Amino acid sequence: LDSNKEVIIKVQRPDLRDIIEQDIFILRAISKEASKYPELVRGTDFESLLDEFLRVLHEEIDYLQEGKSCDHFRRNFKGYYRVYVPKVYWQYTTRKVITLEYIKGYKITEKEKMLAAGMNLKEITREGCNIYLKQLLTDGFFHADPHPGNLRIMEDGRLAFFDFGMVGHVSKELQIKLVNTMIHLISKDYRGVVEDFAGMGLLDKDSTNLDDVAKDIKPLYDARFESDNETSFKEILEDMAEIVYKYKFRLPIELALIIRALLTLEGLGHSLDPDFNVIRAFIPFIQRYMF
Repeated sequence: LDSNKEVIIKVQRPDLRDIIEQDIFILRAISKEASKYPELVRGTDFESLLDEFLRVLHEEIDYLQEGKSCDHFRRNFKGYYRVYVPKVYWQYTTRKVITLEYIKGYKITEKEKMLAAGMNLKEITREGCNIYLKQLLTDGFFHADPHPGNLRIMEDGRLAFFDFGMVGHVSKELQIKLVNTMIHLISKDYRGVVEDFAGMGLLDKDSTNLDDVAKDIKPLYDARFESDNETSFKEILEDMAEIVYKYKFRLPIELALIIRALLTLEGLGHSLDPDFNVIRAFIPFIQRYMF
């Protein structure tokens, strides 16, 4: 800029909206054909899924909305030293162009460089997890795409967030249900876990025998939590794969974004600190949340 400030300018590819609309049109045609085969779709409402998919995509390619989300995130972490969010230069921002402050630092994958700079990777990982839990369980507004390209460790150890095209919202009601699910899972109250699933819209109470689901879950997680090795969030989800298919689980979009973000967070954390465990990191935060 004229002020000698370095900036990043993101420019949308030409005709992107038209290309997306064409793809959605094709997917709608496929979903209508697939809906003729009940055993293939197994009760999944692909039309509604596509509507939701299109809504999220339209938000992601609206750079004015991305800038507003960036400012929203910054406000949530005002006074929180360990988080940095780049400034949006609104005078150089439109729906198809966004101009952001350039942040120097290390990519989250540059582990050796950070170690050479004397950074404590365990502390960075722990703090990063706390930052995400704050987003999910306190703010109710979270960065839904925390892959390595959207995060940077600044030279002073702060964690900088980029690219707010994909964000998620968590209602207070859903926050409580997420906490309850984790408490019920850790305490091996599987009927409680299944009730939480139904409360979050994953299961239909009227058409599903919740006792049967709890009975199927029990041996999976008894074995998982009784083993000497700490279980991971990824392993918990993998254990559920057959159950999800058998009982025709549904996955609301916001819950899908939360799961995706936590899986990515766990992978990033583990790459920085091999001892990192997102379930273990949840426990003190959940205790504070309850109090």
